[in-house]
Amino acid sequence: RFEFRVPESLTRWRITVRGFDANGTVGQKSAHLLSDKPFYVKWTSPDWMRAGDAPIASVAVFNNTQTAQEVVLSARGAGLSQDRKFMAKPGANFVALAIDALKRDPDGGTASIKLSLMNQGKTLDALVAPVAVRPTRFMRQSSAIIDPAIDSAIKLPAQASRVSVSLMSNAAAQFGRVAEDLIDYPYGCVEQTASRMLPMALLLASLRSDQAALSAQLSQRLATARVRLSFMAGANARFGWWGKDTSEDPFITVYAYYADWLANQALKQSLPAEHWQRLQEVYASSGFKAPLAQRALMLHFMAQMGLPVTSLNLKLAQDLAKALQAASGSQAGMRNSPIAADDSLPLGALDSELVYAFGLVLAQHTANGNTAGNGTTGKSTTGNNLPGIDAAILASAQATLLASNVPLARALLVLTGKAPDGEADKLLPKMAVHGATLDRAIALVWLYQRGVQKGVGASVQATLDAPWIRHSNLFGHATYRLPEGVSVPAALSTKAGAQAGTDVGTAAVISYEMPESAPGNLAVSMSRQLYRLKLQSRLEPAPKKDSDSKGNTSSSSGNSKARTAASEFATRTSQFSLIPVAESEPLSTRELYLEQIELKPGARRVLQQGLVQVALPPGASMEASTWGLSVQFPGSKEVTPLNRALGEATATGYVVPVQLLRDAPLTLTHLLRFSQKGSYTVPRARFHLMYQPGEVAHEQSVDQSLERMLVVN
Repeated sequence: RFEFRVPESLTRWRITVRGFDANGTVGQKSAHLLSDKPFYVKWTSPDWMRAGDAPIASVAVFNNTQTAQEVVLSARGAGLSQDRKFMAKPGANFVALAIDALKRDPDGGTASIKLSLMNQGKTLDALVAPVAVRPTRFMRQSSAIIDPAIDSAIKLPAQASRVSVSLMSNAAAQFGRVAEDLIDYPYGCVEQTASRMLPMALLLASLRSDQAALSAQLSQRLATARVRLSFMAGANARFGWWGKDTSEDPFITVYAYYADWLANQALKQSLPAEHWQRLQEVYASSGFKAPLAQRALMLHFMAQMGLPVTSLNLKLAQDLAKALQAASGSQAGMRNSPIAADDSLPLGALDSELVYAFGLVLAQHTANGNTAGNGTTGKSTTGNNLPGIDAAILASAQATLLASNVPLARALLVLTGKAPDGEADKLLPKMAVHGATLDRAIALVWLYQRGVQKGVGASVQATLDAPWIRHSNLFGHATYRLPEGVSVPAALSTKAGAQAGTDVGTAAVISYEMPESAPGNLAVSMSRQLYRLKLQSRLEPAPKKDSDSKGNTSSSSGNSKARTAASEFATRTSQFSLIPVAESEPLSTRELYLEQIELKPGARRVLQQGLVQVALPPGASMEASTWGLSVQFPGSKEVTPLNRALGEATATGYVVPVQLLRDAPLTLTHLLRFSQKGSYTVPRARFHLMYQPGEVAHEQSVDQSLERMLVVN
């Protein structure tokens, strides 16, 4: 007999005992035990809310005895102060707790709800349910750079939240920070998956022999990303922007193959040459029609992979030279088309002088054969292997890049050896977490090829004083986070490490979030309507009878009966009418709803790679399927089947990728359910261009507000 203390988990455990004696006889015995309590409490509401929400929370009280007993449930914190006395019957007992307005804890971003269950003054069970408190508006990431040696003052907007600081002592540490941000990026379209694979491949290739454990973890994550990427391939092993649900894109296809090629090198694997040669067919069929900067990158990647691109690259350079001459001679609007710091250079503004200059300088670098395809240090671009291209145009293109502050343009200057001294040290801190993932990943590759990255783990030894809290990631780099609800210090106070003479950091990158404060200016009209589904009829086809060649019916065999039943099940459907729901009308947890979002482009402009973001109240969810339902919209006599759901669920709502939006309106429909009663403040839906995130349109409202109220009964 022996005793032991089990972890605080109510579950079933398996115990296995193995034994042997001096004669070599072996044996084993397994048994199960249940760690349980006569009474216990469980928080059954969502684990997140928004500030100011007034939910009717649900708590389950389990009585595992055979008799009903009178108990008192006490709830404190986050706006709650209630004591509920009731008779707990055997089994599960659900108790509703109304929270007037959810409040954060004084020292953090959560709302801690303390529950205790008592009987005759004795505590039967107690727990603390932490509820994450989300903002009532969509947030946008921003960053600032501080040099502690010059000015350590922290100057952030008053509404800044989720503030964190990364101290960087050298380019290698800064390289690691950007790489880790990309690896941990939350979304996962084809481009973002490939942009996550590139830094993983670079870091894996740079590990030392004594970092075997880290190598194993990184290899596993990279292999997993490769599997995810392969699942998103479409017909003929080509890729769309958001996987199989979007049409093939030659640039995204080449980029995905390039990421997989680098991953194979880092994992020391190889694929047949025919696998990579598919890209020649991709470029020949549709790649040559892509925007000029994208063509330049495609040929640059293909050249690194050992594919012949000389003649294709020369034709591209000629097209770029003509476009650059036309842009230089056009009105100032074309020449100085603004590109924001977080816009993507190849996927954002496609017709500016900077974009053409970028493409031409890259084409020259590719022509000179300095692609560093094997991961070694690249060489400076020298000479001109682009016959027929005027040297003055090439010089003008390089001057345009030198005058730009766009990170990817500056990274190209580093790659070609034309950047000012110390450019990498200045560039890496500017590659903030809110920049385009594509641009940051490509810039990292180019800096790596110029020898910037020297290994994982070369992080600054300085630390920050309280109230900053240190968090270390997989690669050993530290990030200091400020607890929610704590005021931002006036200055950054660092202290050196234990070793004498330790560098306290040449740069501090401060990342933070800001709530949207005004409706977007993108010329897109966005409307949103909710409908309640009302069942009209359930359509079930009449059973079919088997017949012979003369039309005589006969009894069906077992297989025939099975086929008939399967056919009836496949064609069975339900027909619903749609009842419009006013914005002020309460919703019900017992109903199924259809949400319809319509996007109408205004100006004559083709919008690509957009994302619709829809916020839902806690407990609400988007149905991943439309279940074969057919609906009849108000004012229509037609009954139409619902289209397949295109949205992807997020922690607080769902998103819908929009690959292309041109003259005609686009309508999106999704089924919704609401399971948590209460009153909620929800951000209004928004549409933004992923590679020009400053281009935003919001759901229309009478008062132009960015929030809406929802009541769920």
